[in-house]
Amino acid sequence: MGNRLNYKGKLNILLITYSFFITMIVLVLGFILIKNTAKPISNTENYFVAYSQDELIAGITYGGIETKIDELPTKTFNIIDVQKNYNKEILSKGIGVMLAVFAIVMVASILVSKSISKKVIAPIEKIASSLPEVINGKEVEIHGHIFEKELSGVGSALTKSSQKIKMLLNEANSINSYISHEQKNTLAILRGKIQLEEWDELIGLVDKMSSSLDDILALNATEDIECDEEVDLGIVCAEAVDVYSKLYKNIELEIDEEEIPMIKGRELWMYRAVCNLIENAIKYGDNSKIIVKAYNQNGSAIICVEDNGKGVDKEIIDKIFNYKYRGQNLKKDGYGIGLNLVYQITNLCGGITFVDSKSGKGAKFYMAFKALTIY
Repeated sequence: MGNRLNYKGKLNILLITYSFFITMIVLVLGFILIKNTAKPISNTENYFVAYSQDELIAGITYGGIETKIDELPTKTFNIIDVQKNYNKEILSKGIGVMLAVFAIVMVASILVSKSISKKVIAPIEKIASSLPEVINGKEVEIHGHIFEKELSGVGSALTKSSQKIKMLLNEANSINSYISHEQKNTLAILRGKIQLEEWDELIGLVDKMSSSLDDILALNATEDIECDEEVDLGIVCAEAVDVYSKLYKNIELEIDEEEIPMIKGRELWMYRAVCNLIENAIKYGDNSKIIVKAYNQNGSAIICVEDNGKGVDKEIIDKIFNYKYRGQNLKKDGYGIGLNLVYQITNLCGGITFVDSKSGKGAKFYMAFKALTIY
């Protein structure tokens, strides 16, 4: 409210000042006009001869048209005195008119300022009042006011900001959900295994928790770090396969002989994406052979993780990358975030993710990226 009053006060002062300067300009122009008023013409310097109107009429009437103008009665005036009286008369009447004009302009300016303030501030206050709703994740659109065209950019930016905030809140909720469920369950199992001293399984659970935490770190980094690293997908795939080959023996790496182009991204993200695809293949591949491929296709860098498991049903193939989505027939442990993380990482790095699969015939998960252009 204080800011509004301050704004309106400044606007009023501005308009009043404007009115004052306009009036002063009128006064100056009037003064210049008066100063430059043409002087009466006379043959005698500083004097002029004036004929009495009454006597002039009488002379013509009684003397006839033959009466010479030089024979008519005349009066002689000092031109300076006449000019002073003339200026004085003009100023006495002109100042009053100018002051009246100033008063009218000032009143009109105040009325206009109030009207402008109402029409300008009202939509701004409407936008400001929407901010609490934006913070709560609600999308807000500003329409229907007189300055819609002028404020369309503000309304559009606010709407985009609200959508961005909503998206960030959803991502934060996703991470919180992931932590509260996945990690809580893992810790509960870990506690039980420690009590039973089943050390081999304990190590596996610790590795799983470490992997999950890596996913969380990768997700958290997406808003603060740009995809500005040069990444070699062949090396990323080799590192991931090297780690998982110690846990799953039936895994194979195929690197294209043709040089794989570098891409622009984040190496940590790429590594976590490949690891999640491998983990997905291990979970749902029915112990089949897993092949991790990295190759060049038409100048694009491609990663493919292939298994010969049960595949993906046609009905759910479009939903498989949704957050926390898991098919009804997929009863493995996990909380359904892995493929969504793959999708997010690929999208952030300017690539695309898709799957080629038929039920009962395995699945091929692809990540495709545009080659890095070096000038």
